[in-house]
Amino acid sequence: MVTKCCVSCGQLFAGGHAQCPRCGASLHPSSEGPPVVDGRYLIEKELGRGGAGRVLLATDVPLRRRVALKVLANQRPDRSAIDGFYREASALASVRSEHVAQVHSFGLSDEGCFFAMEFIAGSSLSAVIDDHRRASAFVPKHRGISVLRQVANGLAAVHAQGVIHRDVKPSNIVIERDTGRAVLVDFGIAIHASEAGYDDEVLHGTPAYMAPEQIITDGGITPLADVYALGCTAFEVLTGQLPFRAESIQMLLAKQVSEPPPTVSSVRPELGFLDPIVLRAMAKEPTERFESAKAFASALDHALFTITQDDLGDARPVQTKRQDPGGGAAVRVLVIDDDPVFGVFASRAVKSAFGNKPENVSVTVVRSGADALALDGALPNLVLLDYHMPGMSGVEVLSVLRERPGGRELRVIVASGSAGPETLARFALLGVTEFVKKPVDFGSFVQRLRELARINGWIRLVDETMAGEKKP
Repeated sequence: MVTKCCVSCGQLFAGGHAQCPRCGASLHPSSEGPPVVDGRYLIEKELGRGGAGRVLLATDVPLRRRVALKVLANQRPDRSAIDGFYREASALASVRSEHVAQVHSFGLSDEGCFFAMEFIAGSSLSAVIDDHRRASAFVPKHRGISVLRQVANGLAAVHAQGVIHRDVKPSNIVIERDTGRAVLVDFGIAIHASEAGYDDEVLHGTPAYMAPEQIITDGGITPLADVYALGCTAFEVLTGQLPFRAESIQMLLAKQVSEPPPTVSSVRPELGFLDPIVLRAMAKEPTERFESAKAFASALDHALFTITQDDLGDARPVQTKRQDPGGGAAVRVLVIDDDPVFGVFASRAVKSAFGNKPENVSVTVVRSGADALALDGALPNLVLLDYHMPGMSGVEVLSVLRERPGGRELRVIVASGSAGPETLARFALLGVTEFVKKPVDFGSFVQRLRELARINGWIRLVDETMAGEKKP
């Protein structure tokens, strides 16, 4: 039976329909329009490819959601290739964690072997690290620890299902746009712990992150190999450098097996408090590492709590005067800027964007990161944030806010007089993509706020207000 695709809404139909039953537009066989996999997934574009297959951005038409579709490179794969592909899909499907990409379906179709998984819009952690290197900047300590803790928690969920990833590294970690959520991906060489022997002495993994027991082929590996790889990843995130470097793969593998790991403080002296944590994760003997990824996450969590308390200093919860009285306002906006003039400017722009109606929006203005973190009450929906502030920078403030309940739902606009590559790199790790350069044009800023409101579902308030203002 021929599958037809609507030229307007993209809905797929089978049968003799000439027009879309939903919207009335013309239907064309899927071969004449965008490629369709399994009569369900409408292909948009290729996201990437490797030796095992391609990853495509697609729309799951019946469920109206975007997915990442991974398909085998060979349309006529042998049994072992299909088994490996299925192993990756089932490994992902068995895990339940917000820090691990979720699998929706697996199938064999005329197009080949495939599985559909959660599409995570964002940047790889390796790309973010590279951006920091180019800007001659380090990943902020608070945010770096937070990302590592999230990945450690994701790994703990993976290991709880008896799965070993075997290729934990920055390029297999994605930082989600808008939320800053860290997600572990690419389980292409993952295995179940019960199968964790060696396959004909073939090494599986990436040399710069491989545990010694993955290299010395005289026994199987355990989930602690992933802990070691995350330790190597931690060193790179915090220092911008690989822990071991060599002129050849053979020399690099030899260093992984026998050379003591360097300390984080040898590159960043101010991070000496992290040395025991990273060194323990990278211990050569598995029994000397953290006993689990969960224990590694707990150590990172303690470090995160300690530095957060140190940053807050003597700050105490404070009540600040709201710019609008709207106690039941649907949209809460927090302006964090040490410039009082910009605080007034931003407050007026927000009010204008929401129709100057106190019942639609409330605005709170603070002049330091410490004051923002000491505020009582629910987190705001939108933060307008200055990058350069005395004391805590905008990156440090947002790093803490992201860790609070509901912090990943925050939408953020960063205001900076010099939003160069370093600024962009630092905020990419927090999922931020919205920037305005000071001085800001009032009219264009109001329009941008309205567009952000529309994207995030706040626009109903604005639309109703605008309609009310037009009435005679």
